Amino acid sequence: MSSRCRPDLVLALCALFGPLLACGVELKPQKEQEPPPVEIDEDEDGKIKKTPVPAPKKGVVDLGTAEFPAKSKAKSTIAYTFSVPPSHRLGYKLGDAEKKAIETFYASYARSVQYKRIGPKTFQWSPPPNCPADMSCVYKKLVERTHDDVFVLAQRLKKRADDAKLNSSQLAQIALAYVQAIPYQIPDEPFGLLPPPLVVVNQRGDCDSKALLLYMLLNMNGIETVILSSKAHKHSMAGIAIPTEGTSFRWKGRKYAFAETTAKGAPLGFMPPELTSPNDWVVELSP
Repeated sequence: MSSRCRPDLVLALCALFGPLLACGVELKPQKEQEPPPVEIDEDEDGKIKKTPVPAPKKGVVDLGTAEFPAKSKAKSTIAYTFSVPPSHRLGYKLGDAEKKAIETFYASYARSVQYKRIGPKTFQWSPPPNCPADMSCVYKKLVERTHDDVFVLAQRLKKRADDAKLNSSQLAQIALAYVQAIPYQIPDEPFGLLPPPLVVVNQRGDCDSKALLLYMLLNMNGIETVILSSKAHKHSMAGIAIPTEGTSFRWKGRKYAFAETTAKGAPLGFMPPELTSPNDWVVELSP
């Protein structure tokens, strides 16, 4: 099996919606006191910049900081500012022990299914009985394991929707913009997939990693979302069951809007024409 995320496609998308985001330097926490939140943004040249932000910028809707577990001993708070509009800011703290536990769980699962990398972008594995050869079983394992880690983020989005009396489409757009703000990079982890909480704290993720994060955030808020992929285009996207003026598809009698997570600023329903032919998109994961 090969990686399903195409860097060339992301470059093309970002040419339309903004410069391609990239990973930056490793954060170095202070030893004697908790470091201030780190805001992830990009400069005029498209380079990632990380700026300590002790308080939200003027005019930015502060969604607070989601934390798991409560009062966690995290090295730093990772915050992203994203425009919907208006601009929003959402922080996240994941305890160091919990982060290590997720990494250990994922490595153990990869060994249990005999995951083996056989090339820069290809791998092989032995799916368990009653498990399709696609990525659905891997997705389900990560969704189950990291539910509580991601739920605290979903709660912050729900509070914003409740406070501002947002509808499902507006909430979905906020969640999409948040995920799009995370820099794009194909992970070196098993299956070319990064567990959703680590996408946030490691400040990187590719198409399926970010699509899975969005899938969890929206389904936790009662907005039906699926993950679909294309072997021909080597790409994964999310599908959201909400009305859109853009491109949509039907699955099991319901209409879904395409959601591109790798291009900052791409609206709901955005679908590059080159990804429509051949049309081999299939739903791999549903609630």
